[in-house]
Amino acid sequence: MKTVNDIVADQIAMLEDLRAGKIAAKDATEINNTVGKVIAAIKTQLVYASLRQEKPSIPFLARSTELKKLGE
Repeated sequence: MKTVNDIVADQIAMLEDLRAGKIAAKDATEINNTVGKVIAAIKTQLVYASLRQEKPSIPFLARSTELKKLGE
């Protein structure tokens, strides 16, 4: 999981697995809880940067092409 797009794809796949009975509801709940905490932490970074009138660099929110540029 490198970007928010990865999380969206993973969440959709997990929902499909949950509906197909390939994953237990308890496991899906724990994964969703963890994802929520990751997103809450990033939201906190964005709010803090906004209050300081800064533009943060958060690789998690970058597009895949932007990540390639960062890794060069």
